[in-house]
Amino acid sequence: YERMQLLHEDAASDLIFLQQEQDALRREHIKAIGGNPLPNQAAQDGQPGLNNLLQQSFEAFQMDQAGRIAKIEADMKANAETNDQEPIEPQLKQIEIDATFADCEVAVQLELDY
Repeated sequence: YERMQLLHEDAASDLIFLQQEQDALRREHIKAIGGNPLPNQAAQDGQPGLNNLLQQSFEAFQMDQAGRIAKIEADMKANAETNDQEPIEPQLKQIEIDATFADCEVAVQLELDY
């Protein structure tokens, strides 16, 4: 339970740090361009501009992080509610399923990255 609490705190602090970094980069960008976004041919053609795409990407990232934090909190709550009398076989089976999925997820991510 303590390890899950530490993981939750680490994830929350990482999220705050990333948000601060994003905000700082935006301020630097706006300062560098004199407060006025440069015209973008894609934006003029009715397609989303770079700033809009960056904002959408950041919002998607925030939603993903919020989902991860919610899952960690739910897992921590479930761990706190368990007792020593419960059989461990279903938990071991779920761990095996999760590990298999994680391995497949990593393999797919590696294929996409390269």
